[in-house]
Amino acid sequence: MGMLIDGKWYKDEAAAKKHLASRSAPIAKQARVFEMSQEAQKFDRELIQPYTEDGKPNPEFIKHYPEESKEYGFIK
Repeated sequence: MGMLIDGKWYKDEAAAKKHLASRSAPIAKQARVFEMSQEAQKFDRELIQPYTEDGKPNPEFIKHYPEESKEYGFIK
């Protein structure tokens, strides 16, 4: 017996299952990318470095890590 999937007719069930299986892989990849981006946003504060690229103290680091900034000598 045939199946109609996404507006396309598949005359046998094996072809329909093959189509459905190929469709699930991109969805799983998108879900993983979303999970990773959510995790990165959750822990983005931990990635702040004490110095900027030009060697100056990073103001974001000082704002988020006042105790560590004292150890670096940024705050007296």
